[in-house]
Amino acid sequence: MTHRRVRWWLLVLAPCLPALDLALAPVAPVPVAEVARFTVQGPPGMEIAWDFADGTVLPFGPATTVEHRFDAVGRYGVLVRARHGGKTASKTVVQVIHHPRVPGRASWSSPIALDPAQDAVWVVNPDQDTLTCLDGATRTVRQVVATGRHPRSVVATPDGQVWVANEDDDTLTLHQARDGARLGTVAFAYGARPCGLAFGDGRLYVTLAGTGRLAVVDPQLRRIAAEGAVGREPRGVAVSADGRRVLVTCFFSGAGGGRGVEVDPRTAAVRGEALLDPDPGEDTTSSGRGLPNALGAPALSPDGRLALIPATKANLLRGLRRDGQPLTPENTVRTILARLDLGTFQEDLASRLDLDNRAMASAVAFSPVGDLAFVACQGNDLVEVVDLEGNLRQGLLRGVGAAPQGLVLDDRGQLWVQGFLSRTVTVLDVRGILAGTTNEALTLATLRTGGPEILPPAVLRGKRLFYLAEDPALSFDGYLSCASCHQDGRHDGLTWDFSDRGEGLRNTITLVGRRGTGHGPLHWTANFDEVQDFEHDIRQAFGGTGLMTDADFHREGHDRPLGTPKAGISQDLDALSAYLASLHRVGRSPSRTAEGTLTPAAVAGRALFQRLDCASCHGGPDFTDSALGQRHAVGTITAASGTRLGGQPLDGLDTPTLRGLWDTAPYLHDGSAATLHEVLTSRNPEDRHGVTSTLTADERDQLVAYLLQIDDTEPAIPHVPQAPR
Repeated sequence: MTHRRVRWWLLVLAPCLPALDLALAPVAPVPVAEVARFTVQGPPGMEIAWDFADGTVLPFGPATTVEHRFDAVGRYGVLVRARHGGKTASKTVVQVIHHPRVPGRASWSSPIALDPAQDAVWVVNPDQDTLTCLDGATRTVRQVVATGRHPRSVVATPDGQVWVANEDDDTLTLHQARDGARLGTVAFAYGARPCGLAFGDGRLYVTLAGTGRLAVVDPQLRRIAAEGAVGREPRGVAVSADGRRVLVTCFFSGAGGGRGVEVDPRTAAVRGEALLDPDPGEDTTSSGRGLPNALGAPALSPDGRLALIPATKANLLRGLRRDGQPLTPENTVRTILARLDLGTFQEDLASRLDLDNRAMASAVAFSPVGDLAFVACQGNDLVEVVDLEGNLRQGLLRGVGAAPQGLVLDDRGQLWVQGFLSRTVTVLDVRGILAGTTNEALTLATLRTGGPEILPPAVLRGKRLFYLAEDPALSFDGYLSCASCHQDGRHDGLTWDFSDRGEGLRNTITLVGRRGTGHGPLHWTANFDEVQDFEHDIRQAFGGTGLMTDADFHREGHDRPLGTPKAGISQDLDALSAYLASLHRVGRSPSRTAEGTLTPAAVAGRALFQRLDCASCHGGPDFTDSALGQRHAVGTITAASGTRLGGQPLDGLDTPTLRGLWDTAPYLHDGSAATLHEVLTSRNPEDRHGVTSTLTADERDQLVAYLLQIDDTEPAIPHVPQAPR
């Protein structure tokens, strides 16, 4: 294409002689194939020439106002040249040509939401169980009110109501927009874990991550109108502007790729599926292979043509056992922006944007006409600006707070960015970016949200480090953070090839409920005995320079896992340890009854658990004997299981807790069991992992039912130690 188009940051301004005062009026964005009108002002009698940057040129003439129709979307640098009395001047204005917009405004799940009716912005504060209302005009905090436990998403409806999805107590709370007063609650099943929340055509749509379902809620009757299964760990949800299309994304991928579904707006029944395919492209310093995972909420463009899905890309194709290549910081987890065509409901892999040097894209906001996308990058504390027509990264905005997870653009051209871990909302003036006159955003305000801090300083600092990839001490080129595989302290549902670390195939372990080293040593092979040993992963797998000085790291055995304790050497490592120690809950099991009690099958399974003496390894308050320092060989170790501590024989595995099993599939150290039934049968052929071969099919079902219901409320089963197997 030979069109001379300008990118969004470029405004060409040719030198203008003082004697020829020339002014070219800015032009509002125009839909493609409609007429754009340009007017230039200057001295009477001047001659004007026009170049519209699409191949159309008008020679010098007297016309100071012209009309032109562009046939393709894009940003055009329209050049006007003037001559008068032997002098010349020229100016350029950026003309935005866009696809026609659809009426109304689409909605998708976010921790921050616009409320045009109240001229307000609402933001949830997950760690503080609060909701903050911000004034859209004065950019000040109006009020902070209490919500349910761990609020995740918020929407404001046109009738003056604000709804919040509260993950940890399985509720929606309803608040009055005028003053934030709590008006009511909608309760979901025990362990449902409502996460995503969107509104369209008079209905609320709520993703239930715990049960894998989408709920349709009638906000007037304040009741659940319909529910349907949509896949594992649904978190993101979006509703089109006309309310006729509802899209859901699943946080965990399957073997075939990242999963998105379209559901019926009234029944929640799935009526279409879209897969984000694995990327087979080669691994380089700026690109890489991988399986889309950790899908964020789909953001719907103003023209209704596409959905943008922020996600990660996990390189499960790489590893010494898988393809002979070690994992590297650049080719372990990468960040992508996927583009879903809403006409075909398919992704074009060629249009997928690999966001190099970034850690976890978390949210998207569109420009008013949909030609630009603002993309929050959680691990890098910044917002990328993407030109969607060229599918190019066109700039970045820093100073947006720590771990940005949500952003919205209001009608004033103000971009509101939620800094999850700085407890802030940063307000940026991006009007120049939208118009194409500058690449700079002016910071208008930084607002503190959430009220007094609840987390102790060390815990908050450790959590900040857990999510951060931009600091060279933690990560090479901003690719990896702990949250890349452990968002919210949980797991990624994947099995990695860690052979280059002297390990083997390793199923990612959730960190929630373990209290750091509260259960005992860390990892499947118990190769770390303190959280501070993650200094080794930071320096090696992440490519960071480390949170300890080199002098401290290389003295007195600190450079060996299980060596001289590192606690007390680095305040940052100690803070990271404090954060992991604070993760003491696994949450509610969705397999329990609506009241949170064991089902009859699980009660029978508990008796079997005791009869089979499973508590000999999986007993005590944490359902593990890890703290005793024992490892067990239960018939699951294979050649792919690798070694321990960089080459020592793998003589056994650390006992994982059974609390929270409903959430942690696949199972076993190598992820070789997709279900607990496989753990008890095909992966236990010699009864070395408990004598399960004698169980009937019904008894196996009962035992599995119990295992899936061991949550925080389940009392301990006494531990009777036995010799390692």
